Amino acid sequence: MSAVPGVEQITSTSSEGDSHVELSFAWGTNLEAAAADVRDRLDRVVHELPEDAERPNLFKFDPAMMPIMMLGASGDIDPVYLRQLIDEQVSYRLERVDGVASVDVFGGEQREIQVNLLPDRLQLLGVPPTRWCPACSRRT
Repeated sequence: MSAVPGVEQITSTSSEGDSHVELSFAWGTNLEAAAADVRDRLDRVVHELPEDAERPNLFKFDPAMMPIMMLGASGDIDPVYLRQLIDEQVSYRLERVDGVASVDVFGGEQREIQVNLLPDRLQLLGVPPTRWCPACSRRT
């Protein structure tokens, strides 16, 4: 991969059963052409990988897609209400500002509804409790 035009740096991280190779390109490199060149070079060596190895995947990452600004919010109000306020009142207003592509809200506390079943009462009513068992990936 070092012979691909425009490559400035190669970083590789490998562990048992997993390997990641990152190519960094010089500013102004035609990334479509570079990606095609990387694919061609991968196609030439893929037959040299172990039989049980999966075909390598190629992902393009553009740092321009990373956020330019991150904002935090805090206050002396209920944290669930603060998150709701940001979701419903602030984020859409920021998205309407010229030049803002998107606003992602993360963190904080969100409203949660808990349903607590009383197995004895359900049994008396003849209603079977249906629940999802994530450990066994089936309904029980």
